Amino acid sequence: MNNFDLITPEGMRDFLFDECSRLRETETAVREIFETAGFREIITPALEFFDVFDRKSRCFPQENFYKSTDDKGRILVVRPDSTMPIARIAATRLKDEPKPLKLFYSQIVYRNNPQKRRRNDEIKQMGIELIGDGSAQCDIDVVTLALKVLEIAVKNGKRALIEIGDSGITRCLLDKLNISEYMRETILDLLETKNTPELHELIRVYDLPENEYVKLLRIMPRLFGDESVFEKAAEIVSDKELIVKISALKKFIEEIKSKSEKIEITVDLGFVNKINYYTGFVLRGYIENCGEPVISGGRYDKLLAEYGGDSPAVGFAVDVDLLTAAVNAESVSKRPLRIALTKGRLEHKTVDILEKLGFDVSEIHNKGRKLILEVKKNDTVFEVVLCKSPDVITYVDNGVCDIGVVGKDTISEHGGKFYELLDLRFGKCRFALCGKTGENFYSGINVKTIATKYPNVSRRFFESKGMDVDIVKIEGSVELAPLIGLSDAIVDIVETGKTLDENGLEIYETVQQLSARLIANRVSLKTNRRDIGELIKNLESV
Repeated sequence: MNNFDLITPEGMRDFLFDECSRLRETETAVREIFETAGFREIITPALEFFDVFDRKSRCFPQENFYKSTDDKGRILVVRPDSTMPIARIAATRLKDEPKPLKLFYSQIVYRNNPQKRRRNDEIKQMGIELIGDGSAQCDIDVVTLALKVLEIAVKNGKRALIEIGDSGITRCLLDKLNISEYMRETILDLLETKNTPELHELIRVYDLPENEYVKLLRIMPRLFGDESVFEKAAEIVSDKELIVKISALKKFIEEIKSKSEKIEITVDLGFVNKINYYTGFVLRGYIENCGEPVISGGRYDKLLAEYGGDSPAVGFAVDVDLLTAAVNAESVSKRPLRIALTKGRLEHKTVDILEKLGFDVSEIHNKGRKLILEVKKNDTVFEVVLCKSPDVITYVDNGVCDIGVVGKDTISEHGGKFYELLDLRFGKCRFALCGKTGENFYSGINVKTIATKYPNVSRRFFESKGMDVDIVKIEGSVELAPLIGLSDAIVDIVETGKTLDENGLEIYETVQQLSARLIANRVSLKTNRRDIGELIKNLESV
């Protein structure tokens, strides 16, 4: 018996008693901020036609939608976003209303996230949309409201910051590179995850000329923090259009800094929001020890035109669940930077590097049954957690560890919401398509069967080739599958190839090169940027 009548679906949860009270208190505080600023409430349907979100500036891939159909067979989705439905209303029912429109919402959005990641699919959001005002003063007013929302949580020593970037800078830079749309989207993905290793590899593979635009692109993932990033950019940039955009952002941040003494204001020149409708400044709000951004938004001047209107707009969304948790969390003393290390070879190599950098790693060498270990160098202390490779991603993803060392194979198979900062250049191997020696895998018209421990990697590889395959998940020695007739080939990690040779197998094609990577939690990187930045610099030195 499954007892589905007794439990909630994955990604959903019940709220009881005090939990409800705390949520309502947070909602009331945010509502008061919005209403005091002259915003009026709007509620959109929980169910919308798929077409509302299937725009040029689609904010989420359709696989993240909860879908259904109406009695006429038309596709419906459960609201995954509030801005796009409000843009629909502003361009239709409210098109003749005096501008600017100052609207706010307090409603639930639903996103079909990968499960077992400690993320809710049901997310309580509040937010504002200011439509019909494209002025710089409007942008300042909106960021000021975001600062007031974050101030709700700044008590008992909690630290919060607002980070501001400009999507126009990145898009202007990509225009200068004169690259294909596919490559453009790939670069935006890499900038979003601050994936410096893959970005440099892409530049190498496509042999981009080493001009000022490529030089700026190379360092974009690390151009965040205080105003010194503007100086670093100025050392490279001579293009007038880019200079104007970067200077405007600098001036904007200078004006914002006078609006709050409690919240730190930082900049990210490489800030890219994967939601494609943003056209100008973008912002995120972070609270220390909260594993995900609490606030996200920016300017989106072209979205309403997709619904038949044409009006500048700006806004932001607040994750009420995260904000409530931050407001009610006990004040905790600042702990050392925490590193999750993959047990085994990657652990030993990382510890060797830390030892070369002068850290005392004796506690790791003599760990016994201790689960959290310390490495020290003068006044610098790190906490180290040793775990299996998928757990490194889980701990970093959720913010209980700030950074992690994990193989690219695990990253490619499991994914996650984190930054991929550095190729550590050890643990080198590759994903490869392998099968019986001398056979032509790509011949014939039959659908091939692939055995693998890495179904997600395999599926993406064959999708990129436009090939239909049947994938069988294997936990043990995957090389056995083609030998006993279970599969036509395998996708597996190959280091030396000796096992293949001894069993009459060969490599048909390399799928992906692999090595150890340094990853970081998105909030931890911003709130601990000096400590993590110093560690990256030291790791690069060896």
